[in-house]
Amino acid sequence: ARTMRVQRAHTIAIFNIACVCVALFCFGARTVEAFYGWTSFDADAKGGGAALGNNRGAAGKIDERVTKGGIGDIARDGTTIGSRGGTELLSEALKQRLPRALAKRFHIIKSRVRHVSKDPNVLNILWLNDLPMDPESAHLSEASSRDRFAAFVFVSEWQKLAYKQRFGDVFQRSVILRNAIEPFPQQTKVKSEDGIIRLIYHTTPHRGLEILLPVFEELYKRHKKKITLDVYSSFSIYGWNARDEQYRHLFDSCREHPGCNYHGAVPNEEIREALVKSHIFAYPSIFPETSCISAIEALSAGVEVVTSSLGALPETLSTFGHLYEFNEDKEAHADLFKDALDRAIKEYWTPFSEKRRRTQQVFASQVYDWGTAGFQGRIDEWIRFLGSIHKAFSGENPIVKRTFKKQSDYIDALNVAGRIMEVKQDITSAMKLYEKVLEIDPMNQFALLATGNSKMMNGDALKDTSMMLDGVERLEYVLEHADELNPPLPRNSNAYYGVAVRSGFYRIERQQGEIGYASFDRAEQSGFSTDDCWLIYRATSVVHVPNSEALERETVKRFSTKIDSLLQKNDMYCANGGAIANAFGMAYYDADYKEQYERWVNLRLKVTPTLKYQAKQLMPVEDNAQSRKKYSKQLKSRKIRVGFVSSFFSTQSSIWGNFGWTLQELQKDKRLEVDFIYYPRTDISVGDKKLSMNPDTNVYLEPLSVANENLATNREIIEKKKYDVLIYLDLYMTGEMHKLALSKLAPVQITTHGHPVTSGIARDIMDYYLSWDMAELPDAQKWYTEELLFINSKKSAWELYMPRTDENERSLVGGGYSFADFTRENLDFIPEGATQKLSNPKATWYFCAQASFKYHVTFDRILGDIQKQDPNAVLILIELTDPELKHMHPRISARLEKEGGVDLSRVAFIPRMAHYRLMAMYKLADVVLDSVYFGGDTTTREAFEVGAPIVTLPGKALGQRWTQAYYKVMGITKLIAKDTNDYIRIAIATANASDAEKQALRASIKNAVFKKLYRNTKAAKLWADAILSVAYTPKRVQWRSPGDEKYEATRHDEL
Repeated sequence: ARTMRVQRAHTIAIFNIACVCVALFCFGARTVEAFYGWTSFDADAKGGGAALGNNRGAAGKIDERVTKGGIGDIARDGTTIGSRGGTELLSEALKQRLPRALAKRFHIIKSRVRHVSKDPNVLNILWLNDLPMDPESAHLSEASSRDRFAAFVFVSEWQKLAYKQRFGDVFQRSVILRNAIEPFPQQTKVKSEDGIIRLIYHTTPHRGLEILLPVFEELYKRHKKKITLDVYSSFSIYGWNARDEQYRHLFDSCREHPGCNYHGAVPNEEIREALVKSHIFAYPSIFPETSCISAIEALSAGVEVVTSSLGALPETLSTFGHLYEFNEDKEAHADLFKDALDRAIKEYWTPFSEKRRRTQQVFASQVYDWGTAGFQGRIDEWIRFLGSIHKAFSGENPIVKRTFKKQSDYIDALNVAGRIMEVKQDITSAMKLYEKVLEIDPMNQFALLATGNSKMMNGDALKDTSMMLDGVERLEYVLEHADELNPPLPRNSNAYYGVAVRSGFYRIERQQGEIGYASFDRAEQSGFSTDDCWLIYRATSVVHVPNSEALERETVKRFSTKIDSLLQKNDMYCANGGAIANAFGMAYYDADYKEQYERWVNLRLKVTPTLKYQAKQLMPVEDNAQSRKKYSKQLKSRKIRVGFVSSFFSTQSSIWGNFGWTLQELQKDKRLEVDFIYYPRTDISVGDKKLSMNPDTNVYLEPLSVANENLATNREIIEKKKYDVLIYLDLYMTGEMHKLALSKLAPVQITTHGHPVTSGIARDIMDYYLSWDMAELPDAQKWYTEELLFINSKKSAWELYMPRTDENERSLVGGGYSFADFTRENLDFIPEGATQKLSNPKATWYFCAQASFKYHVTFDRILGDIQKQDPNAVLILIELTDPELKHMHPRISARLEKEGGVDLSRVAFIPRMAHYRLMAMYKLADVVLDSVYFGGDTTTREAFEVGAPIVTLPGKALGQRWTQAYYKVMGITKLIAKDTNDYIRIAIATANASDAEKQALRASIKNAVFKKLYRNTKAAKLWADAILSVAYTPKRVQWRSPGDEKYEATRHDEL
């Protein structure tokens, strides 16, 4: 419907131009006036056309003499003296914002030409706000007149096309710079106790007041006095008081009506105050607007606009407002307006209207904001436009200080030239110019914003982390000193808000949550009217490494409260589905996973409801035993079709190390047809494709973009396969996969432990979570939104695990290298600093193979206490060196020292290693430490292959309980701790046992893992049995059979 409205608006706009042009070329200008019902002075946007006739010569050229007139006359820049109209407001706003050195190089004329500059260094710009048939525009038919102007500025596409139709394609030196406003602070209209809806009309009377008042009187009765009308309308705003006379009866009619309040002409500040209190701008326009400031301000204030499709109004309003097709017949026009206004009143408090008003506010603030010089917005567009066409700033001539009388002008010139260099992608020259400014004025707002923003953006593009950080720190300086800048930076500006969210995002993505969240707090408090995308990101972002337990609790609480607040917003608006941060990190917190992930999913669906989808051929399971039995019998008569979806079908992945052998065995089960469904997290190699026993049946999905491009394609790919069961192996490991998982594409959908937490998805989509009875607590269901589906393994391994090394101590992963010859003395892959810490022959090696971002503060304290109680203890921990993770290392080290009491001089940090080297570390360590709470899985099993003793402290959820489950299968329990003190005791005792005790323990572990944990050939059957148990009896939906056509007509694609 939205797309249709856009198309219709564009069609109407073109129709309006066509009408104007047909009238112009076929019948002449007077016929155009008759067509629209204008009087002669109405042809001018402010009513000045006829009065200016004496200023023209016989050829229609403008007399260039400067007229010293009074109120209501035209000034040398084309504005009306004493006027408070739209053109004058725009002119003054531009003058206040343009750098003085730039403004002095241009003579900007507003529509009416009274004076042109003949100074070659001062260029003439004709800023057109009026219509092409206005007599003031007639001179543009002559090339000699047009040649006086360096460029033409139009305020809308509609207006430019109208001028082209009138004068031909002669405006090559032109640009469209739409009108701008100072956006209103974000607000939500609240229904008053009396329920009255306030209408407002705040434009000149000749534009539609005569249609509005009779319609208002009728609707006032229809709505039982629950509407009022405020009229702010008079030609006195231009100083043309006499022209009010023919509308006096309308003003009196308003005054006499109990629901109408006539205010006349008031300053724009009062209009803005009135808009804040108003609900609907009732504007039955009979005037072809070129870019209506009244409508723009109404949009920004959250006031609904009811108006005709005449002129550029459809373009100005975009898809907002209640537009009806313009009709030249006044009675017909009044009927169309009445219907549209009546509908707007009736629908005003509906959820759809509330959200639309919020969206229109965002639209107005993004499209029509004056913005901030050197950052973004209309003023920055003006600076880039003017600066690029004048040789003083475009790089043709150098900026020489002695040519400026005032230092402030020299600074302005440097800033403008720097901005133009940025436009030309000459960043080096731009930075030199800005740095010159900052040498003179270290608090210059323009230069600080421009350099900070440019360095951040270009540093990101060039992968220059130093440049990017420098930019971020400069932007943070701007935030901290906003009031001290020259000039001060308003907190409700787009620049302040933009700087806050950009720098905040940088910090949070690099796990510097305290700084990042402080910046987001500033953004939220700014009041700048924008969408909720950054609020959504802030609410859902979770740093992997909270600095303390207090910060952990605060983060979880913030996550909950902010998401709940967003879920309750009726007018929440964000068009960017990528605004939601991946909730991956929440798994490392001591939190209620079901509650938090379910909350996160609900927000995702509120932001992008179309993610929830059901395959077209699925229908509800029939609610009678006979039909269910019949369907189940049909399923049992054939093979069950199962699709396994993963982003990690790769031999290099630990996820494949978990699932791979089991999946291949399932492909051999004669009861099943098993396909591998590949999601391309990275390029899929030929070897990856051959991991399937049946590569010809592989399914390859398309990559998903932030805008969900290819989502429909991927749905269709899977839907066509008509799987009975669809199983997601590793949700949250790849953020995009979760979007697909919100679609119901098979009667039974299951997720499992690639990332061992609940999906958070409701059971009408994700039916089951496949888990292992040995690894779960009796009350484990409380951590899952899905129904738990257990593999009841009877104390055996639940998956087919195969060794990752051979009997000759050779790695079977990544090249088959041997680790047999490594000793503590020849570990040549360990960094020099770490080697020195490990060189003491008395050192006791405590090794943890888990990525350090998984550590909980509880584990930090365990490590610190181990050091305190074992003076020879040296901790061997993994240093994060990957580009995406290395920024976490300083934070982790600081927390280990501060919160855990860890002596970093006795910590050997070593980078992530090749598999054979990792196996050597397991072999040579005195003891291996399972991280708390999120522990090892694949790493645990492979450590057991060399008999490494692993101390573990089981937690409450699946990802915290793998090692204890493996120990129970192996029949070894003495390394399972009951609490933190027990963990420390076991670790120290194991590390300091005698050589004979260590050797015996290692032998028992190694024997047990190969005898009891590996090569359980029955594991695949356990999986198949569990899958079939739910496949034969789907609870909610089933594939539609040929006899179920009747369902087709009543079903809906979206749930």
